[in-house]
Amino acid sequence: GGAQVEPGVNGSNGANGAKPVRAKKEKAVAGEQRPRLLVVVGSDPELSVDVAMLRGVKRETGLDFHVLKAASKGDLDAFLRRERSNGRPVMLMHIAVHAGHEGIALDDGLADGEWLSARLLGVQVLLLGACNGDRVGDWLKVVEHVITVDDEIAHGDAALLTQHFWRNYGSGMDVDAALTEALDRCPPVVSESVVRHWEQRTATA
Repeated sequence: GGAQVEPGVNGSNGANGAKPVRAKKEKAVAGEQRPRLLVVVGSDPELSVDVAMLRGVKRETGLDFHVLKAASKGDLDAFLRRERSNGRPVMLMHIAVHAGHEGIALDDGLADGEWLSARLLGVQVLLLGACNGDRVGDWLKVVEHVITVDDEIAHGDAALLTQHFWRNYGSGMDVDAALTEALDRCPPVVSESVVRHWEQRTATA
């Protein structure tokens, strides 16, 4: 059904209304090309809500993105090869498709973890906004930071995660901080289902 996806967008955070402290990444040097986000969206119309959320994120943060809608494995493979060949390897990815333990559903069939792993080398951040995508995430050791969901969540809740995570990241927060703050703004079912597929870095003296 239709999702209410705007709570918290104007800066309130939790019951006390305090604005979060944002852990900023180092700002890009003037003139440096920001990575563009590749968005892969399945053919299910309900998945397109993620694109609507990302349009708002672009307006707020300047995070540019390219959409592959109802993409086949050939479409995705060709785009990744083309960008790498042109000196713009894809570093940021958002995938909004149906998935299961065996892989993600692209337009021409299932792309399993082995197939994806062979093509996503160089990607730094991947948010796999698909229910039950955790076992696919386990395959993707070539990606530095993979975020998945290990249970069924509503499209609207997934869209909230999309909105808040990429807005935080596009505003300069590092991946851990961006995800933690995003989950604070989502219903509890989201944080209970999200999996971080990277080693926790502990602070050293």
